[in-house]
Amino acid sequence: MTSILDIRGVSKHFGGLRALDNVHLALEPDKLHAIIGPNGAGKTTLFNCITGTLPATSGSILFRGRDISGLAPHTISQMGLARTLQIKSVFDALSVEDNIWIAAESRRGVFRPFARVRDDKETADKVAAVLEETGLSAMRGETAGTLSYGDVALLEIAIALATEPSLLLLDEPICGMGPAETKDTIARIRRLSQRVDIVIIEHDMPTVFDLADEITVMVQGGVIAKGPPEAIAENADVREAYLGDEEVAHA
Repeated sequence: MTSILDIRGVSKHFGGLRALDNVHLALEPDKLHAIIGPNGAGKTTLFNCITGTLPATSGSILFRGRDISGLAPHTISQMGLARTLQIKSVFDALSVEDNIWIAAESRRGVFRPFARVRDDKETADKVAAVLEETGLSAMRGETAGTLSYGDVALLEIAIALATEPSLLLLDEPICGMGPAETKDTIARIRRLSQRVDIVIIEHDMPTVFDLADEITVMVQGGVIAKGPPEAIAENADVREAYLGDEEVAHA
């Protein structure tokens, strides 16, 4: 079985700082993966290298068997890999629908942000489907800059979905959400994972252990453990390095 991602000996150095240190990681399809670790463990840097935002210092990254090392972010996106950001980034002055519309058009290699919805039924249908899937239909006409933090997070997921990815990287998708928003977003991510391979970075341990089929633990730029939630919860190295016995017990 071909891995969705095959990370082979990837390192990223910033001067004397080793943000990633010889990372080897193979992620199988049809599983919801989570990457956890303390601040500074290298999780977001790894996402940046995967998506081409940062070039790796050494090593290679294969996406569904194709080497994407050194490719530009837009090229990698066109291959079917999308991500959301830890720091939310949308077009605040545009409507929810227009944000998604632009992403949908970009996937087709065109950019007509001011085209009327009725002018392109294919894109209009796609945008409507994404709005429905993410629960944003009722807010389609609202200005993105007026949304709650949780709804902005959903909008970012919607924008990523509009590019028709086969792999979706979510960087702290529930950060800043209240309990109700968190519960709803977890349910949506779980449903999405039935049709799109998903990798999440998340600090909320109950969410990680509830959602993920497989968890990778990073510390100081390297991978120290990988496995199903129950194995990670019982892993002595993980307890010592990151989670702590009490937190694992209640995850």
